[in-house]
Amino acid sequence: MCSMRRWGWLLIIGSLLGLGGCRRDLPIGQVVSWEKASAESRGLDGSLLEALKDDLAAKETHAFLVVRNNKIVYEWYARGHGSWRLESAASLSKSLVGGLALLVAVSDGSVGLEDSAARYLPYWADDSLKSRITLRQLANHSSGVEHGGGARLRILRRSYTLGNPDLFAKTLREAAVSFEPGTAYQYSGIGYGALSYALASGLRDAPQTDILTLLRARIMGPIGVPNSAWSIGYGAPLQIDGMRVYAAWSGGMYTARAIARVGQFMLQKGRWEGRQLVDSVWVERMIGYGGAPLPDPQLEPAAHPAPSVCWWTNSLGAWEKLPRDAFAGLGDGGQLLLVVPSLDLVVVRIGEASGVRGMPELWKEMDNWIFSRVAETVGTPTVTSRRRR
Repeated sequence: MCSMRRWGWLLIIGSLLGLGGCRRDLPIGQVVSWEKASAESRGLDGSLLEALKDDLAAKETHAFLVVRNNKIVYEWYARGHGSWRLESAASLSKSLVGGLALLVAVSDGSVGLEDSAARYLPYWADDSLKSRITLRQLANHSSGVEHGGGARLRILRRSYTLGNPDLFAKTLREAAVSFEPGTAYQYSGIGYGALSYALASGLRDAPQTDILTLLRARIMGPIGVPNSAWSIGYGAPLQIDGMRVYAAWSGGMYTARAIARVGQFMLQKGRWEGRQLVDSVWVERMIGYGGAPLPDPQLEPAAHPAPSVCWWTNSLGAWEKLPRDAFAGLGDGGQLLLVVPSLDLVVVRIGEASGVRGMPELWKEMDNWIFSRVAETVGTPTVTSRRRR
């Protein structure tokens, strides 16, 4: 009886603390420290930012954060959210997880962008189309591998939540390829599943042998993001072929400040507090347009950006109000990281986007909701934005 009472009290206490199995509260992450400044002191119109926040608050926004000259100039959270809260990054993980890991691995020489994916996924070697896919094509959505929207992506996600590596491998083996690799554009979550495996394989002999330890040691730790402020791979890796494979297409959880810190790191071309953490040449190649096939203009909204390597770039001017060097990552709930190097500006928006159908339409809405509005807040670039780095 005493034992039963003890378990009863533990369950009650656990439920009050949000530890019970019925609750899905997000874990609390340690706040990423960051110096603040007024918007006006950094050449931005604070009243316009406030008006933009009000409009975003009415559009299911949970967090809105603006950084200029490496200072937070605007930060707002909806009720129940805050700088401490881990939020789902959804497909923004393609940039935050896949993009950063690929950047480090390529900069170190662990993998090459033009490497055949079959070099890392041997069961693709005998397929007439998959054997010709490169890592670059997986990263810029020109591989031809099906997106897997709906059922197949859910199966890929379930392979993590169930800890089932066979399910993961089966999904990659059976994924269809709809055109000659490198000849067209087709957004592909399954392609990033293949990239996840390829990165793990390429890191076998590296000092950090999986994506999580690589990012902790080489990027997130050095730029001041504590382990408690981010999580990847749906919380745990898959153990496959003697490797720890973390999802690079989704499954990331980050605080808004952690996301912004990644944006600042990319804006500074891999340099942080006097240290070059990765080769700046590779940063530029990752975020610039490299001639990848473009989305079909007859099918995609005009605001759809050009694909780069794990990011999206304004190099061709899809976002008319922003400079051409702007680039971004985007999740299917409108989880946005926008970086504009020439303006020394980083913007984060976290939330939902109910009623918006698919990523192409979401880019159009981000242009309407945020890009054009942010551009209006910017006055003359401050002197520090040209000197500091």
